Amino acid sequence: MIIPRICGGRNERKVEFMENRVVIAGTACIVNSKLSVKELEDFTHFHPEALILRNEAGEEVFSIGVIDGPGCLESDHAMYSSVESAQGKAVMTILLDPDEEDKLSLVMDTFGSALLRLEELENQLLGMKDTIEAEKKQIEEMIVQL
Repeated sequence: MIIPRICGGRNERKVEFMENRVVIAGTACIVNSKLSVKELEDFTHFHPEALILRNEAGEEVFSIGVIDGPGCLESDHAMYSSVESAQGKAVMTILLDPDEEDKLSLVMDTFGSALLRLEELENQLLGMKDTIEAEKKQIEEMIVQL
């Protein structure tokens, strides 16, 4: 469910998208993750398959990761920036068409499906965070540094 409401300056619109926050500020769309960059990198090292959303037939439909740069959101993947937000979460910044007047509709129409998949995948990852921490601890106990 998307709930648009005005907040802040005259050209800023905040959109709450379930637990993810999508902020449209001028010609930028900022997507804030539920996870930190470190948590996403931990999944990359310990359970890379968890970063892939699959359909009932087992086909890959969406994936997430971390890259250098502002990040990107496409129909089949999301890439967060390696730089975290002030809240310590992964974030991506998407530049919008400056000539488009209705930025909210643009974001909903262009990225709506990807945002739903991103929400689903991040919820799955949140459910696995304890598993990752337990496995890291188990591995650490197996290693002796002299």
